[in-house]
Amino acid sequence: MPMRLSVNLSVQQLRHDSWLSIVEDALASSGLAPGELDPQTPRA
Repeated sequence: MPMRLSVNLSVQQLRHDSWLSIVEDALASSGLAPGELDPQTPRA
């Protein structure tokens, strides 16, 4: 069973210009495959 990591992302974080590169860097440094990341946004 593959590991999945849930990560809460706020609207403020998603508005940051470099949020995608931050996530890519975190995946690269952790060795976690992109498909194992489960990004979630809070519901208003």
